[in-house]
Amino acid sequence: MEISHPLLLASLLLPFTWLLLRLLSVSPRERSGGHGRRIPSPPALPVSGHLYLLKKPLHRSLAALAARYGDGTGLLLLRFGTKPVLFVTSPAVADECFTVHDVALADRPGLASRRLLTDDCPSISTANYGTLWRQLRRLATVHALCAHRLAATAATRDAGARAMAARLRRAGPGSAVAVKATAYEFVINLIMA
Repeated sequence: MEISHPLLLASLLLPFTWLLLRLLSVSPRERSGGHGRRIPSPPALPVSGHLYLLKKPLHRSLAALAARYGDGTGLLLLRFGTKPVLFVTSPAVADECFTVHDVALADRPGLASRRLLTDDCPSISTANYGTLWRQLRRLATVHALCAHRLAATAATRDAGARAMAARLRRAGPGSAVAVKATAYEFVINLIMA
């Protein structure tokens, strides 16, 4: 049985291509042995990352990962798909994350889907942490959520809640009611009012 020349060349070229890509993807810090400490991480799959390690119940699965791969620092680096996720297991490290490094960890990831869905017009929930986010938060707390504004819209909220309760009561005992859809409609009507 003869092996064709292109097939032999492709079978030899594939491992060399993989090795070349692997060497190019390694950072200089990793190549030199690393001067700084690296965050421990379990072995990941190429596309799904560490998602294959997560089982139900999630909290036990994460605790087992931290016990197995953690090195006592209270940090574990996981990849959910292509996104890196820093898993904090120590209360002292979590306290440091929320006090000392809060500005570095407060920003939202710059996802392309967020830019496409919001058309680069950020709201308070999608804006990056910074001056725009602080201005939007101030507008929301001073104008939309102040005691005067909430008192002015109390009658509308009460009327909407009464209408929703009446609609649910009209359904009758023993009949199926779509509570989730009714509550969603209630919230949307309040927002639009």
